[in-house]
Amino acid sequence: MNGAVVTVAGNTATDVRLDATSSGVPVAEFRLGATERWFDRRRQEWTDGPSSFYTVRAFRGLAENVVSSVSKGDPLLVTGRLRVAERDRGEGRGRYVAVEIDATSIGHDLARGTSVFRRTVRGRPGSGTALGTGTVLGAGEGLGAEAGAEEAARVWGIARSEAGGGLPAGSDAPTAAGGKEEEAGEDRDAVRYEEERDRDLAGSGRQGL
Repeated sequence: MNGAVVTVAGNTATDVRLDATSSGVPVAEFRLGATERWFDRRRQEWTDGPSSFYTVRAFRGLAENVVSSVSKGDPLLVTGRLRVAERDRGEGRGRYVAVEIDATSIGHDLARGTSVFRRTVRGRPGSGTALGTGTVLGAGEGLGAEAGAEEAARVWGIARSEAGGGLPAGSDAPTAAGGKEEEAGEDRDAVRYEEERDRDLAGSGRQGL
């Protein structure tokens, strides 16, 4: 994977939003806030510095696990590719700089709480194996395993319907990121999602997360 790979510790500043690309790939998106802290020896107390905010995106199996595991306010560690892009607000309202992370790993910060890991079991919708059943309990409730699975299945159902029945090509049961092939697929997903989102925002005059 080329580009700047970073790990950021922070808290989720928004609820997780689950979406899908035009080819049916699940996408989870949320804002992450990170505040630098240091110990002021003169005042003998911890001091908060300025806060930085990032738009975090996760694709495929990671997206499904995030939506069923992460809630607003949860302390997280996020690893992924850092992107700084200039985007158009639409309707002649100028441009803005977006700082984004295309995540490859997301987890709760165990320095600030505890979690219980449950392994994900995946399969096609309707096959009897639930999608998106992975979850982390304790540190954050998220949507819960069942609600997360239902939401993931809903998005996949919409994508399947728009594709005219059957799963879109290349969108078989999602797998966790790993290996060059998966990384290349995630890069393509990120580029397509950016293009689709920019077209939608330009047409509606809205600004992204």
